[in-house]
Amino acid sequence: MKPVAILILLITSLACTTNDDSTAVVNTTPKEIIYTIDQPTNKALFDFFKETLKADTFKIENSRKERNFVWRDGKRKVDIVAKGKGIHWYYIKRQKAKPDYYYPDFVLYVFEFKDSIAAQSHFKTIDAALHTHDDFANGKGPNKLIRKGNELFYFTSRAEMFRGYLSHFAEEIEAFGNTKDVPDSPAKS
Repeated sequence: MKPVAILILLITSLACTTNDDSTAVVNTTPKEIIYTIDQPTNKALFDFFKETLKADTFKIENSRKERNFVWRDGKRKVDIVAKGKGIHWYYIKRQKAKPDYYYPDFVLYVFEFKDSIAAQSHFKTIDAALHTHDDFANGKGPNKLIRKGNELFYFTSRAEMFRGYLSHFAEEIEAFGNTKDVPDSPAKS
């Protein structure tokens, strides 16, 4: 009886597998490519950002270089693909628990371009995609996109309750160099 049962299981499992590639899903969505360039780091800004994180008990837990990132523009029905060596990924987490014992976290992507004109042009394209009529085209989580010089900063998180942190840190980056109390500010040069 056992050999017959094993034989039946073997035959049915082989019958269920297929080598037919016709079932593969092909993404035929038109793509708009945005090329990033690895630029020398904006050390003064990033040092300021890390100090701001530290003051609010946040820390960069992990970081890496990315090769591409995709946003979906639901209105134009196009994927906006950032490619190149100028994409940096940072996982940031609070080190001190909030009252209900949770640790807010978020991801920051930094996209570097050859100059502020290119960054501004790409900012307009991506920002339009993030605010299309299809609210969930780019995920359900909160996000915030800002431009500072030749860089775009894209903050995103898994939870709506962390939106305030995204806005707070985005405002800190936007304010960098706009005040007189920030040393080595590019605005003072």
